Amino acid sequence: MLKPPRWAVISLILGLLSAIGTMVCWGISPIIYKVLVLKHGATTTNFVRLTLTSIILAVLMLFEDLSSLNLYTLILVAIVAIFAHGIADTLFIKSIGTGGASYAVPLAYTYILFVSLFAVVLFNEPLTLQLVLGSIITFLGITIMSLEKSSTRVKIRSLLLSTLAAITWTIAILVLKVSMSYLSPMLIVELKAILMVPLFIPYLKLTNKFNEIKKFTIRELSLALASGVIALIFGSLFYVYTIMYIGVAYATISTTGSMLVTQFLSSTVSKEHLTLNRIVGAVVIAIGVSLPFIQF
Repeated sequence: MLKPPRWAVISLILGLLSAIGTMVCWGISPIIYKVLVLKHGATTTNFVRLTLTSIILAVLMLFEDLSSLNLYTLILVAIVAIFAHGIADTLFIKSIGTGGASYAVPLAYTYILFVSLFAVVLFNEPLTLQLVLGSIITFLGITIMSLEKSSTRVKIRSLLLSTLAAITWTIAILVLKVSMSYLSPMLIVELKAILMVPLFIPYLKLTNKFNEIKKFTIRELSLALASGVIALIFGSLFYVYTIMYIGVAYATISTTGSMLVTQFLSSTVSKEHLTLNRIVGAVVIAIGVSLPFIQF
C-alpha cells in the first residue's frame, strides 16, 4: 500500500488535533450552561451567552481583513448563525434542561448521519468503507445510550427537541462548508455569533424575558461567558479548521467524541446517574468515531 503524500499526512494530523480540540470544548460547555438553563430558561441563557461572547468577538473583528465581506457572504453566515446558534442551540439547550445532558447530547448528535450523507452528495467528499462503518457504529452507540427508562413524557419531548436540533445543525454545517470558500475561519466564527444577538431581541421583547436577564448573578454571567468562549469561540474555530483539513463528513463524525467528554463530566461533576447503557454506548461511539481514521 502506497504511503500518502506528506501534505496529506500533515493535513490529517492537523485535522485530528483540531477535532480533539472541538471534542473537549463542545463536551465541557453543556455541563456549564445546564445549571443556567434550569434556573433562567434556554432562550435567555443562550442570548446572554451569545451577547457576552459577541463583545469579545467584536473586538477581535477589528483586526480582521473584511475585504471578502459582501451581501452574499453575509447571507451565508447569517443562515449558519440563525440555524446553528438561534434555532439548533436553543432546541439543544432545551433538550438538556428536559432530559439531562447525558441523554440529550447523544440524541442531538444523530446529525452526523445527515451531514456524512450530504457531504458525499453535495461536496463530492470520498465515501470510504471506514466512514460508512464508523457512521453506522456511532449511530448504534447513540441508540444504545437512548435505551433507558425515564419519564415517557420527558423522554419524548427531549427526543423531539434533540432531533429538531440535529436537523437544523445539519443545514447550518452544510452552509458553513460553502461559506468557507469565501471567508477565513476566524471571521466566520466572529460573524455567526455577532449576527445572532440582534435577532434574539424581538423574541425576548415579545416573550417578556428581558427581566430574566437582570436576575443573572455575577457568577452566572461568568459561567455564561465561559460557556460561550469555550463553545462559540474555541470550539467553533477548532471545528472550522477540522472541516478545512479533513472534510465535513470526517469532521462531523470525529467531533461526536465530545459527548464522551460530556458523559464523563455529567457523572463526576453534575452527578447524573451513569447507566450501563450509557457506558456501553460511549464505548461503541468511541469505536465508531475512531474507525474512519484507520487505514485498512
